[in-house]
Amino acid sequence: MKTKLIALSIVAVAAISMTALAQPTLLWENFYGDPLSWNSFRSGLETQEGGFLCAGDMENGPIGQIYLVMTDANGNLLWERDYGGSGYDYTLDLISTQDDCYAVCGYSYDDAFLLKVEASGDSLWMQVFDAGYSEEFCGMEQTQDGGYILCGKRKTSSSTGDIFVVRTDENGNEIWSQTYTHGTQAYANWIHETDDGGFVMAGTAYSEYTVGDGFLKKVDADGNLLWTQTYTYTANINQIWDARPTDDGGYMLLYYGVDSVIGYDHRLIKTDGDGNELWSNAFTFGDEYLSFTFSMDDCDDGGYIIGALIWTSADDQGGLLKTDADGNTVWSEIYGGPQYDRISCVRQTADGGYIAVGYWGATVEDQPSAWLLRLDAEVSAVYPMVLLENIPNEFVLLSNYPNPFNPSTTLGFVLPQAEHVSLQVYSPTGALVTTLVNGWRDAGSHEVTFDASGLASGIYVYQMTAGDHTVNGKMVLMK
Repeated sequence: MKTKLIALSIVAVAAISMTALAQPTLLWENFYGDPLSWNSFRSGLETQEGGFLCAGDMENGPIGQIYLVMTDANGNLLWERDYGGSGYDYTLDLISTQDDCYAVCGYSYDDAFLLKVEASGDSLWMQVFDAGYSEEFCGMEQTQDGGYILCGKRKTSSSTGDIFVVRTDENGNEIWSQTYTHGTQAYANWIHETDDGGFVMAGTAYSEYTVGDGFLKKVDADGNLLWTQTYTYTANINQIWDARPTDDGGYMLLYYGVDSVIGYDHRLIKTDGDGNELWSNAFTFGDEYLSFTFSMDDCDDGGYIIGALIWTSADDQGGLLKTDADGNTVWSEIYGGPQYDRISCVRQTADGGYIAVGYWGATVEDQPSAWLLRLDAEVSAVYPMVLLENIPNEFVLLSNYPNPFNPSTTLGFVLPQAEHVSLQVYSPTGALVTTLVNGWRDAGSHEVTFDASGLASGIYVYQMTAGDHTVNGKMVLMK
């Protein structure tokens, strides 16, 4: 398709402005673990001291161990610990406890485990739960009485299994355990204590290998089932990966679906306190991407931050997507290298920024693969917006300003509809200098700053692709 750059001399052009949240900046990313092992983080949180604790596993052949890393606020390693025996262990969830310690749960050589450690990483105790089959804990929460409620699965065969829930005291001793049959195989990823002393859990139940429903279940304080709600948007797999309680007593569910005909479906589902659906809102990282969404967190502004694995035409990368309170996409971005990368967990930090953890799959000598990313907070920014009497049916790429520039300049563009946008800068020799934008952007006006500090004077080319459209522009760096 021939693409044209739309001039700003169209009849009745007026400059107005709009206030929006500027996309957060990646402040730093660090890697941890033994370069000779396969290391990954599956959960992370901010500590009271402003540092970060990450939990995952360290795999070396048939042996895997629980792996914890504590860093300072800048990602510098303070300590790292591994726990477990001679089998295969891994961590699936991590929380801070009421006494300023930490608890992790997961899988330990065919059994589910709960481990409590001090802030120094020293182990206080570890409890193992064996229900006669193969068990694992996927999610947990500390209860109001100081104990723990944990959820996961009990796998009875290669193709069958039940939801597995355990309540413990403050030392991890079992108070009760329950299994719940739903279809042929089911598991719960998330559990939460409700104001009435009961619990609500979310997960997925399969009726056969390629057909499953997402669910929300409510049980009383003793684990007796009160009700079940299911959520189905595709003909095949429907999953609930994560959830959060909302201020009105309901729940927000992170849904992921796969259909052999329509493909992938991602959405937030809002329910009332009984699990009845009030609305759902689908989102995407772009039409060319297939993705798995694994984690969400509620944000101070009422919106939600979502972490994912993104399949692209070239490689697999980690993805983050921010929504408002109604599930509308605010921004999305892709992170990672040239191999198989994944963001497994994302959390908002006390300053309004974000941390994300996962694994980095790039094959680099002496490169650990457990991955921690730190982003700053979104800030309110005023974007220039072009008001056109005749709205164009193609996007507008604004000339950078100032031009010439030293050392930074601003590039702007206007989208008539939401599109996946790529904006890259090339050197005078044609080499790629940087990628300024690589993500989904809403309709409207957008700006991004290019900082050329450290670059030589010359004519640089910026290239923007939005949907099927590509446009180039030139800018002059004059030092």
